[in-house]
Amino acid sequence: MILEELIDAYPEQLWLKFSPEEREEAWLQAQQYSNPTARRQAYFNFLCIKQLLPYWENEPDLKDLPFTLPLNDLAIGADTKLSSVWEFVNGTAITIGETRIIIVPEEISETSQLSVPQELVDIPEWAADYYLAVQVEPENCWLNILGYATHRQLKAEGTYQPLNRTYSLDGEDLTEDLNIMLIAISFRSSEKAELPCLPSLSSATAAELIEKLSQPASYSPRLNVPFEDWAALLVNNEWRKALYHRRLPGYFPTLPPLHQWFNVERVKTALNAAGWQEYGEVFDTAKEAALALRFRGSLPEQSIKWVKCFPTQSQPSIYPPVLVMNLVKEVDGTVWILPQVRPVGSIELQRCLPAGLKLTAFDEQGEPFVQRQAQKASNLIQAKQPFSNSLGTTFTLELSWNGTVVREAFSI
Repeated sequence: MILEELIDAYPEQLWLKFSPEEREEAWLQAQQYSNPTARRQAYFNFLCIKQLLPYWENEPDLKDLPFTLPLNDLAIGADTKLSSVWEFVNGTAITIGETRIIIVPEEISETSQLSVPQELVDIPEWAADYYLAVQVEPENCWLNILGYATHRQLKAEGTYQPLNRTYSLDGEDLTEDLNIMLIAISFRSSEKAELPCLPSLSSATAAELIEKLSQPASYSPRLNVPFEDWAALLVNNEWRKALYHRRLPGYFPTLPPLHQWFNVERVKTALNAAGWQEYGEVFDTAKEAALALRFRGSLPEQSIKWVKCFPTQSQPSIYPPVLVMNLVKEVDGTVWILPQVRPVGSIELQRCLPAGLKLTAFDEQGEPFVQRQAQKASNLIQAKQPFSNSLGTTFTLELSWNGTVVREAFSI
Protein backbone atom coordinates (compact mmCIF):
# COMPACT_ATOMS: atom_id res chain seq x y z
CA MET A 1 0.00 0.00 0.00
CA ILE A 2 1.16 3.53 -0.72
CA LEU A 3 1.30 6.11 2.08
CA GLU A 4 -1.99 7.81 1.19
CA GLU A 5 -3.81 4.48 1.36
CA LEU A 6 -2.24 3.69 4.72
CA ILE A 7 -3.33 7.06 6.11
CA ASP A 8 -6.90 6.38 4.95
CA ALA A 9 -6.82 2.88 6.45
CA TYR A 10 -5.43 4.01 9.84
CA PRO A 11 -6.64 7.59 10.36
CA GLU A 12 -6.08 7.55 14.14
CA GLN A 13 -2.33 6.96 13.74
CA LEU A 14 0.19 9.76 13.18
CA TRP A 15 2.03 9.71 9.83
CA LEU A 16 4.98 12.00 9.06
CA LYS A 17 7.19 12.41 6.00
CA PHE A 18 10.87 13.28 5.84
CA SER A 19 13.04 14.31 2.91
CA PRO A 20 15.82 12.29 1.26
CA GLU A 21 18.22 14.98 2.52
CA GLU A 22 17.07 14.44 6.11
CA ARG A 23 17.48 10.71 5.63
CA GLU A 24 21.06 11.16 4.40
CA GLU A 25 21.89 13.50 7.30
CA ALA A 26 20.58 10.93 9.79
CA TRP A 27 22.67 8.16 8.23
CA LEU A 28 25.76 10.39 8.28
CA GLN A 29 25.31 11.16 11.99
CA ALA A 30 24.76 7.47 12.74
CA GLN A 31 28.34 6.69 11.70
CA GLN A 32 29.51 7.93 15.11
CA TYR A 33 28.74 4.53 16.66
CA SER A 34 30.82 1.38 16.87
CA ASN A 35 28.76 -1.34 15.16
CA PRO A 36 25.96 -1.86 12.60
CA THR A 37 23.27 -2.44 15.24
CA ALA A 38 24.09 0.78 17.10
CA ARG A 39 24.31 2.74 13.85
CA ARG A 40 20.88 1.46 12.82
CA GLN A 41 19.45 2.46 16.19
CA ALA A 42 20.98 5.93 15.96
CA TYR A 43 19.75 6.31 12.37
CA PHE A 44 16.10 5.62 13.22
CA ASN A 45 16.11 7.57 16.49
CA PHE A 46 17.69 10.61 14.85
CA LEU A 47 15.11 10.54 12.06
CA CYS A 48 12.27 10.31 14.57
CA ILE A 49 13.28 13.20 16.82
CA LYS A 50 13.92 15.43 13.81
CA GLN A 51 10.29 14.93 12.76
CA LEU A 52 8.46 14.56 16.06
CA LEU A 53 9.95 17.47 17.99
CA PRO A 54 8.83 20.18 15.52
CA TYR A 55 5.43 18.50 15.20
CA TRP A 56 4.80 18.48 18.96
CA GLU A 57 6.26 21.93 19.51
CA ASN A 58 3.50 23.28 17.25
CA GLU A 59 0.74 21.60 19.26
CA PRO A 60 -1.41 24.35 20.86
CA ASP A 61 -1.78 22.43 24.15
CA LEU A 62 2.02 22.08 24.47
CA LYS A 63 3.28 25.43 23.21
CA ASP A 64 4.05 26.79 26.70
CA LEU A 65 5.89 23.66 27.89
CA PRO A 66 9.68 23.21 27.59
CA PHE A 67 11.02 20.35 25.46
CA THR A 68 14.29 18.58 26.34
CA LEU A 69 16.20 15.47 25.28
CA PRO A 70 17.62 14.41 28.68
CA LEU A 71 19.69 11.48 27.40
CA ASN A 72 21.09 13.15 24.28
CA ASP A 73 24.53 13.95 25.62
CA LEU A 74 26.80 14.05 22.54
CA ALA A 75 27.04 17.52 21.01
CA ILE A 76 27.69 17.50 17.26
CA GLY A 77 26.73 21.08 16.50
CA ALA A 78 25.07 24.16 17.89
CA ASP A 79 21.56 22.70 17.67
CA THR A 80 22.06 18.94 17.41
CA LYS A 81 22.86 16.28 19.95
CA LEU A 82 23.15 12.53 19.61
CA SER A 83 22.85 10.09 22.48
CA SER A 84 25.53 7.77 23.87
CA VAL A 85 22.59 5.55 24.91
CA TRP A 86 22.07 4.54 21.25
CA GLU A 87 25.36 2.65 21.36
CA PHE A 88 23.66 0.23 23.74
CA VAL A 89 19.86 0.65 23.77
CA ASN A 90 17.15 1.54 21.24
CA GLY A 91 14.99 4.49 22.26
CA THR A 92 14.93 8.25 22.82
CA ALA A 93 13.61 10.10 25.86
CA ILE A 94 11.75 13.36 25.27
CA THR A 95 10.65 15.44 28.25
CA ILE A 96 7.70 17.77 27.71
CA GLY A 97 7.19 19.88 30.80
CA GLU A 98 7.15 17.34 33.64
CA THR A 99 6.18 14.38 31.43
CA ARG A 100 8.65 11.97 29.88
CA ILE A 101 7.96 10.17 26.61
CA ILE A 102 10.15 7.46 25.12
CA ILE A 103 9.96 6.74 21.41
CA VAL A 104 11.05 3.26 20.31
CA PRO A 105 11.55 3.14 16.53
CA GLU A 106 11.78 0.00 14.41
CA GLU A 107 11.93 -0.56 10.68
CA ILE A 108 8.48 -1.24 9.26
CA SER A 109 7.49 -4.92 9.34
CA GLU A 110 4.48 -7.21 9.04
CA THR A 111 4.11 -7.46 12.82
CA SER A 112 3.10 -4.44 14.85
CA GLN A 113 4.12 -4.30 18.49
CA LEU A 114 5.86 -2.17 21.07
CA SER A 115 9.13 -3.70 22.29
CA VAL A 116 10.95 -1.66 24.94
CA PRO A 117 14.43 -2.42 26.35
CA GLN A 118 14.33 -3.16 30.07
CA GLU A 119 16.74 -0.28 30.77
CA LEU A 120 14.09 2.23 29.67
CA VAL A 121 11.45 0.64 31.89
CA ASP A 122 13.19 -0.50 35.08
CA ILE A 123 15.87 2.15 35.66
CA PRO A 124 14.02 4.68 37.86
CA GLU A 125 15.91 7.69 36.46
CA TRP A 126 15.08 6.64 32.88
CA ALA A 127 11.51 5.34 33.18
CA ALA A 128 8.94 7.35 31.22
CA ASP A 129 5.24 8.07 31.52
CA TYR A 130 4.52 7.06 27.91
CA TYR A 131 6.16 4.72 25.37
CA LEU A 132 5.52 5.18 21.66
CA ALA A 133 5.90 2.45 19.04
CA VAL A 134 7.24 4.04 15.85
CA GLN A 135 7.64 2.33 12.48
CA VAL A 136 10.12 3.83 10.01
CA GLU A 137 10.07 3.30 6.24
CA PRO A 138 13.44 4.77 5.21
CA GLU A 139 13.23 3.90 1.52
CA ASN A 140 10.03 5.87 0.94
CA CYS A 141 10.81 8.51 3.61
CA TRP A 142 7.98 8.25 6.11
CA LEU A 143 7.27 7.10 9.65
CA ASN A 144 4.18 6.45 11.69
CA ILE A 145 3.31 6.05 15.36
CA LEU A 146 1.37 2.84 15.84
CA GLY A 147 0.26 3.92 19.29
CA TYR A 148 1.44 4.23 22.85
CA ALA A 149 1.36 2.51 26.23
CA THR A 150 1.89 3.90 29.70
CA HIS A 151 4.61 2.77 32.06
CA ARG A 152 1.99 1.26 34.35
CA GLN A 153 0.52 -0.68 31.42
CA LEU A 154 3.91 -2.03 30.34
CA LYS A 155 4.70 -3.24 33.86
CA ALA A 156 1.25 -4.76 34.45
CA GLU A 157 0.35 -6.16 31.02
CA GLY A 158 3.59 -6.29 29.04
CA THR A 159 5.36 -9.56 28.32
CA TYR A 160 8.89 -9.60 29.74
CA GLN A 161 11.40 -11.52 27.59
CA PRO A 162 14.45 -12.44 29.74
CA LEU A 163 16.52 -13.59 26.74
CA ASN A 164 16.68 -10.08 25.28
CA ARG A 165 15.51 -8.11 28.34
CA THR A 166 12.54 -6.38 26.77
CA TYR A 167 8.93 -5.60 27.67
CA SER A 168 6.50 -5.99 24.77
CA LEU A 169 2.85 -5.31 23.94
CA ASP A 170 0.95 -6.24 20.78
CA GLY A 171 -0.19 -3.41 18.55
CA GLU A 172 -3.84 -4.08 19.36
CA ASP A 173 -3.11 -3.25 23.02
CA LEU A 174 -1.76 0.21 22.19
CA THR A 175 -3.72 3.46 22.21
CA GLU A 176 -3.67 4.94 18.70
CA ASP A 177 -5.11 8.38 19.41
CA LEU A 178 -2.20 10.58 20.56
CA ASN A 179 -4.57 13.40 21.47
CA ILE A 180 -5.47 11.52 24.65
CA MET A 181 -1.81 11.50 25.66
CA LEU A 182 -1.30 15.16 24.75
CA ILE A 183 -4.26 16.23 26.88
CA ALA A 184 -2.89 14.24 29.83
CA ILE A 185 0.51 15.90 29.35
CA SER A 186 -1.07 19.35 29.49
CA PHE A 187 -2.58 18.37 32.87
CA ARG A 188 0.82 17.03 34.08
CA SER A 189 -0.60 13.58 34.77
CA SER A 190 2.00 10.96 35.84
CA GLU A 191 1.74 7.41 34.50
CA LYS A 192 4.82 5.87 36.13
CA ALA A 193 4.59 2.74 38.24
CA GLU A 194 6.60 2.40 41.46
CA LEU A 195 10.14 1.10 40.91
CA PRO A 196 12.77 -0.13 43.39
CA CYS A 197 16.09 1.71 43.59
CA LEU A 198 19.07 0.19 41.80
CA PRO A 199 21.96 -1.28 43.82
CA SER A 200 25.02 0.97 43.89
CA LEU A 201 28.17 0.20 41.93
CA SER A 202 31.68 1.02 43.14
CA SER A 203 34.10 2.97 40.97
CA ALA A 204 36.46 -0.01 40.91
CA THR A 205 33.73 -2.35 39.67
CA ALA A 206 32.64 0.22 37.09
CA ALA A 207 36.21 0.47 35.78
CA GLU A 208 36.40 -3.33 35.50
CA LEU A 209 33.11 -3.45 33.61
CA ILE A 210 34.16 -0.67 31.25
CA GLU A 211 37.37 -2.56 30.49
CA LYS A 212 35.46 -5.82 29.94
CA LEU A 213 32.64 -4.38 27.84
CA SER A 214 34.74 -2.04 25.69
CA GLN A 215 36.02 -4.84 23.46
CA PRO A 216 34.90 -4.40 19.81
CA ALA A 217 31.76 -6.35 18.91
CA SER A 218 28.97 -6.26 16.34
CA TYR A 219 26.30 -5.96 19.01
CA SER A 220 25.52 -4.20 22.29
CA PRO A 221 27.18 -5.59 25.45
CA ARG A 222 23.95 -5.05 27.41
CA LEU A 223 23.30 -8.79 27.88
CA ASN A 224 26.86 -9.69 28.94
CA VAL A 225 26.48 -8.82 32.64
CA PRO A 226 23.66 -9.03 35.21
CA PHE A 227 21.01 -6.37 34.70
CA GLU A 228 21.55 -4.68 38.08
CA ASP A 229 25.26 -4.09 37.37
CA TRP A 230 24.61 -3.07 33.78
CA ALA A 231 21.85 -0.63 34.75
CA ALA A 232 23.98 0.99 37.48
CA LEU A 233 26.82 1.42 34.98
CA LEU A 234 24.62 2.78 32.22
CA VAL A 235 22.69 5.31 34.31
CA ASN A 236 25.92 7.03 35.39
CA ASN A 237 26.60 9.65 32.70
CA GLU A 238 30.38 9.61 33.14
CA TRP A 239 30.68 5.82 33.06
CA ARG A 240 28.29 5.43 30.11
CA LYS A 241 30.13 8.00 28.00
CA ALA A 242 33.50 6.46 28.92
CA LEU A 243 32.26 3.08 27.68
CA TYR A 244 30.79 4.66 24.54
CA HIS A 245 34.09 6.35 23.66
CA ARG A 246 36.15 3.25 24.38
CA ARG A 247 34.07 1.16 21.98
CA LEU A 248 34.62 3.52 19.05
CA PRO A 249 37.11 2.49 16.33
CA GLY A 250 40.46 4.22 16.75
CA TYR A 251 39.71 5.07 20.36
CA PHE A 252 42.40 7.16 22.04
CA PRO A 253 41.63 8.16 25.61
CA THR A 254 41.57 11.82 26.57
CA LEU A 255 42.86 12.25 30.09
CA PRO A 256 41.36 14.70 32.59
CA PRO A 257 43.59 17.75 33.18
CA LEU A 258 46.25 17.20 35.85
CA HIS A 259 44.75 19.72 38.27
CA GLN A 260 41.76 17.33 38.58
CA TRP A 261 43.88 14.25 39.39
CA PHE A 262 43.83 15.12 43.10
CA ASN A 263 40.06 14.44 43.19
CA VAL A 264 40.28 10.65 43.04
CA GLU A 265 36.53 9.95 43.05
CA ARG A 266 36.02 12.34 40.15
CA VAL A 267 38.74 11.06 37.83
CA LYS A 268 39.35 7.46 38.87
CA THR A 269 37.03 5.90 36.28
CA ALA A 270 38.49 7.91 33.40
CA LEU A 271 42.10 7.32 34.49
CA ASN A 272 41.54 3.60 35.11
CA ALA A 273 39.97 3.32 31.66
CA ALA A 274 43.16 4.85 30.18
CA GLY A 275 45.42 2.44 32.09
CA TRP A 276 46.36 4.63 35.08
CA GLN A 277 46.30 3.40 38.67
CA GLU A 278 46.84 4.93 42.07
CA TYR A 279 50.41 4.53 43.32
CA GLY A 280 49.45 2.24 46.20
CA GLU A 281 47.73 -0.18 43.81
CA VAL A 282 51.07 -0.96 42.14
CA PHE A 283 53.73 -0.40 44.80
CA ASP A 284 53.92 -1.55 48.41
CA THR A 285 54.03 1.85 50.05
CA ALA A 286 54.16 0.33 53.54
CA LYS A 287 57.54 -1.27 52.86
CA GLU A 288 58.99 1.36 50.55
CA ALA A 289 60.78 4.47 51.74
CA ALA A 290 59.27 7.61 50.28
CA LEU A 291 61.20 9.11 47.41
CA ALA A 292 62.33 12.61 48.36
CA LEU A 293 60.80 15.32 46.19
CA ARG A 294 62.07 18.89 46.33
CA PHE A 295 59.45 21.49 45.44
CA ARG A 296 59.90 25.21 45.30
CA GLY A 297 57.70 27.72 47.08
CA SER A 298 55.35 27.24 49.99
CA LEU A 299 54.34 23.96 51.55
CA PRO A 300 51.99 22.00 49.29
CA GLU A 301 48.29 21.75 49.98
CA GLN A 302 47.89 18.37 48.26
CA SER A 303 50.07 15.69 46.75
CA ILE A 304 49.25 12.53 44.84
CA LYS A 305 50.91 9.91 42.63
CA TRP A 306 49.42 8.08 39.65
CA VAL A 307 51.21 5.35 37.70
CA LYS A 308 50.93 3.60 34.35
CA CYS A 309 52.69 0.34 33.50
CA PHE A 310 54.12 -0.46 30.08
CA PRO A 311 54.82 -4.15 29.27
CA THR A 312 58.23 -5.13 27.90
CA GLN A 313 59.42 -8.31 26.24
CA SER A 314 62.94 -8.08 27.61
CA GLN A 315 64.97 -10.58 29.61
CA PRO A 316 63.69 -11.68 33.06
CA SER A 317 66.10 -9.41 34.94
CA ILE A 318 64.56 -6.34 33.28
CA TYR A 319 61.20 -5.32 34.70
CA PRO A 320 58.37 -3.42 32.94
CA PRO A 321 58.85 0.36 33.08
CA VAL A 322 56.30 2.36 35.03
CA LEU A 323 55.61 6.05 34.45
CA VAL A 324 54.98 7.78 37.79
CA MET A 325 53.31 11.19 37.81
CA ASN A 326 54.16 12.92 41.10
CA LEU A 327 51.79 15.85 41.48
CA VAL A 328 51.71 18.58 44.11
CA LYS A 329 49.12 21.36 44.27
CA GLU A 330 50.03 24.45 46.25
CA VAL A 331 47.57 26.61 48.16
CA ASP A 332 47.30 29.06 45.25
CA GLY A 333 46.34 26.24 42.85
CA THR A 334 49.74 25.90 41.18
CA VAL A 335 50.38 22.29 40.11
CA TRP A 336 53.97 21.01 40.19
CA ILE A 337 54.82 17.94 38.13
CA LEU A 338 57.70 15.52 38.54
CA PRO A 339 57.59 12.59 36.07
CA GLN A 340 59.60 9.51 36.98
CA VAL A 341 60.21 6.15 35.35
CA ARG A 342 60.99 3.10 37.46
CA PRO A 343 60.49 -0.66 37.22
CA VAL A 344 57.68 -2.56 38.89
CA GLY A 345 58.71 -3.64 42.38
CA SER A 346 60.62 -2.19 45.29
CA ILE A 347 63.60 0.04 44.61
CA GLU A 348 65.64 -1.74 47.26
CA LEU A 349 65.37 -5.03 45.33
CA GLN A 350 67.55 -3.46 42.63
CA ARG A 351 65.19 -4.22 39.78
CA CYS A 352 66.40 -2.43 36.67
CA LEU A 353 64.99 -0.40 33.83
CA PRO A 354 65.84 -1.39 30.24
CA ALA A 355 69.27 0.10 29.52
CA GLY A 356 69.02 3.16 27.28
CA LEU A 357 65.38 3.88 28.13
CA LYS A 358 64.68 7.55 27.48
CA LEU A 359 62.17 9.89 29.11
CA THR A 360 61.45 13.02 27.07
CA ALA A 361 58.96 15.82 27.74
CA PHE A 362 57.77 17.98 24.83
CA ASP A 363 56.05 21.36 25.12
CA GLU A 364 53.09 22.57 23.03
CA GLN A 365 55.42 23.46 20.14
CA GLY A 366 56.98 20.00 20.16
CA GLU A 367 60.25 21.19 21.69
CA PRO A 368 61.87 18.90 24.30
CA PHE A 369 62.34 20.43 27.76
CA VAL A 370 63.13 17.23 29.72
CA GLN A 371 65.52 14.56 28.45
CA ARG A 372 66.69 11.74 30.71
CA GLN A 373 68.19 8.33 29.90
CA ALA A 374 68.58 5.15 31.95
CA GLN A 375 72.09 3.78 32.31
CA LYS A 376 73.03 0.15 32.84
CA ALA A 377 71.40 -1.10 36.08
CA SER A 378 69.38 2.13 36.51
CA ASN A 379 66.32 1.67 38.69
CA LEU A 380 64.98 5.24 38.46
CA ILE A 381 65.12 8.22 36.14
CA GLN A 382 63.24 11.48 36.60
CA ALA A 383 63.19 15.12 35.56
CA LYS A 384 65.96 17.11 37.24
CA GLN A 385 63.36 19.24 39.00
CA PRO A 386 59.59 19.61 39.10
CA PHE A 387 58.02 21.85 36.47
CA SER A 388 54.78 23.79 36.24
CA ASN A 389 52.82 26.06 33.92
CA SER A 390 49.44 27.76 33.71
CA LEU A 391 46.22 25.74 33.77
CA GLY A 392 45.29 24.42 30.33
CA THR A 393 48.90 24.19 29.12
CA THR A 394 49.58 20.90 27.33
CA PHE A 395 52.69 18.75 27.11
CA THR A 396 53.63 15.22 26.03
CA LEU A 397 55.78 12.60 27.73
CA GLU A 398 57.57 10.04 25.57
CA LEU A 399 59.19 6.79 26.74
CA SER A 400 61.39 4.89 24.29
CA TRP A 401 63.31 1.65 24.81
CA ASN A 402 64.39 -1.32 22.69
CA GLY A 403 62.45 -0.10 19.65
CA THR A 404 59.29 0.62 21.65
CA VAL A 405 57.91 4.17 21.78
CA VAL A 406 54.91 5.21 23.89
CA ARG A 407 53.50 8.70 24.32
CA GLU A 408 51.09 10.22 26.82
CA ALA A 409 49.52 13.64 26.26
CA PHE A 410 48.62 15.79 29.29
CA SER A 411 47.05 19.13 30.04
CA ILE A 412 47.63 21.03 33.27
